[in-house]
Amino acid sequence: MTELDTALPVLEPDMTVFEKSPLSGIRHLWIGHSTSLIQFDGITILTDPVFSDRCSPIKFVGNKRFRPTPCSIESLPKVDLVLISNANYDHLDYASVVALKERDIMGSMHADPEQAVTIHEDLRSQASIGIHWGTFSLAYEPYLEPRELLGAEIEKRNMKPSSFFTVSHGEISLVGADGYNDID
Repeated sequence: MTELDTALPVLEPDMTVFEKSPLSGIRHLWIGHSTSLIQFDGITILTDPVFSDRCSPIKFVGNKRFRPTPCSIESLPKVDLVLISNANYDHLDYASVVALKERDIMGSMHADPEQAVTIHEDLRSQASIGIHWGTFSLAYEPYLEPRELLGAEIEKRNMKPSSFFTVSHGEISLVGADGYNDID
């Protein structure tokens, strides 16, 4: 056993405990640096996924891990949310994100307007803002279509238009308990 093994032991976690969310409290597994697996209230979150041996855009150079990860991407449970705190290499590893996507742990990275309204309702949100539309041509759809589909879905579900809305580029809005309010 080396000094490093004594000072920074790597334990082998029982990943089966993540099959069910804890009845109370927050379950946390520190994978290393800023990578953690967090579970509570039926939600599993992976923060800053970095599973590579090096913290670098190039696999064979850059800072090498002192210790291996205690688990692999393959051993992770279904992840509901991947939280990335910043785009530095020690918080966002391209190879890890690709591996997560291939394993379909991350699922779809987008929600269409109908799914967005369902998420809004499932979360019992007081107010939601529709974003990720009208800026880039990233799909085979007219640039206003997402906003129009969102409006149609809100109307179809008899929701208050102020509970889920869109804004213009550069528009500042204030969202309160009663939904959308313009900034005075």
